[in-house]
Amino acid sequence: MSTPHGYEVMRSLSPANELTFVCPIFEREVEFRDCARQHEANMCGKRDQVEPGCAACMAANKCPVRHMLQEEWIERRTIYFSAEPRQARLSARVWDRIKSVLIPEFILKRFPVPDPDLAAINACNEAAVPAGASSDAPTRSKGRRAGKAPAPRTTARGVADAAPAADTTSYADVITRMAAKETAPSAPKPAPKPPAAAAAPVTPAAPAQPKTNPTPTSGKSLLALALEMKRKKGAVSA
Repeated sequence: MSTPHGYEVMRSLSPANELTFVCPIFEREVEFRDCARQHEANMCGKRDQVEPGCAACMAANKCPVRHMLQEEWIERRTIYFSAEPRQARLSARVWDRIKSVLIPEFILKRFPVPDPDLAAINACNEAAVPAGASSDAPTRSKGRRAGKAPAPRTTARGVADAAPAADTTSYADVITRMAAKETAPSAPKPAPKPPAAAAAPVTPAAPAQPKTNPTPTSGKSLLALALEMKRKKGAVSA
């Protein structure tokens, strides 16, 4: 299907596409056309046509295929197509977008991810590269090609298997626990203490009465007494 931009947007999804790449999450060689078809099915709500492990990665925006298809749209050209068997390498742009993305536990619980894929996802979470750090996408395949899905789990999620389960604590588990602590209800606050009884108002003391000079008992006025004392004093000094 051609577009005004001059390239075929569906060419990468065609059965004639023999291009493969190493999935950085499961570290196995996969066919780009198969991954692109699963991405389209997931976008259309046909989740039964998507492998559970891939569906969890798509839900967390960890799957590189979406970014690879977006890269073709941005470049306005077909990038991930080959008429002959050939292995492609993730571009730095795609790898930088997914290298620091974690797949949290609450997303993994939504899909019946098989044990091998679950272990690969937890290992990928542990090896997540901080944003801005220099790193290269894996190029060596460690497993099967796409289309050969692992055997489904025979035990229900949450029921212990016959063999003891390995410790798969990941960054996603840590983030989930931290989120649970933040959302946990806090302890009720103690009831406020009743206000103390108001103190009785203080009655102001009566103002002090001004002192009054004693009234002379001799019947003389103060002026007369002062003159008399002055005369006595002059008589003594003479």
